Amino acid sequence: MSRKLILAALALALLLSGCAFSSDIFRRAFWYGGEIYEHGTPRCDGFFGDNSAVKEKVYRFFGIENGKKLALYAPTFRKNKTASVYGMDFAALAAALGEDWAVGCRLHPNLNAEVSGEDCIPMSGYPDMQELLMACELLITDYSSSMFDMAVAGKKCVLFVPDLESYTKKERGLYFDIQELPFPKCTDMAQLCETVASFDETAYAQRVGAFTQTIQSF
Repeated sequence: MSRKLILAALALALLLSGCAFSSDIFRRAFWYGGEIYEHGTPRCDGFFGDNSAVKEKVYRFFGIENGKKLALYAPTFRKNKTASVYGMDFAALAAALGEDWAVGCRLHPNLNAEVSGEDCIPMSGYPDMQELLMACELLITDYSSSMFDMAVAGKKCVLFVPDLESYTKKERGLYFDIQELPFPKCTDMAQLCETVASFDETAYAQRVGAFTQTIQSF
């Protein structure tokens, strides 16, 4: 299909967006000149209201002990499509979080792979990423849009980006300035472990709130 036909089709479409920040990205990324409805995205609807049944479902599926909190590591994919955890040390992460936590890993669905190990629960085969986000208390990701879902949900998110320089230069680049995001950014395991072990929830909530106001989120 030619670019003119793509642009014509998009001009007749209606996109859903959570905020002006996302709308701007959609217009640039998809060459979109049509209408955008800025009133949230359906995938985030589950974050509002009681989702305890979803959490119970996820915990039962993976055999996670009731009372434990779930930390989910979910990196995005790279061009080489290797099933890598990009420098993540699950044993070190589990030790930093403590015995009250379970650690899971979900690789990008394009990889069709799992990560195994006694300090990590493989979660790539679970069919619904949003249910995993509803069940977890902490998301560790890198460049995935799931970070914004956690902000919507009012939950903790940390960015683990040891390959930030090479990713922005050699991979797909970013639609936003990562330095302007409210999430803590860690470039090595020592920094990540220190961040999760002494997470300042009050300061985090303030940063997310300020960011939400800036991007005109609903």
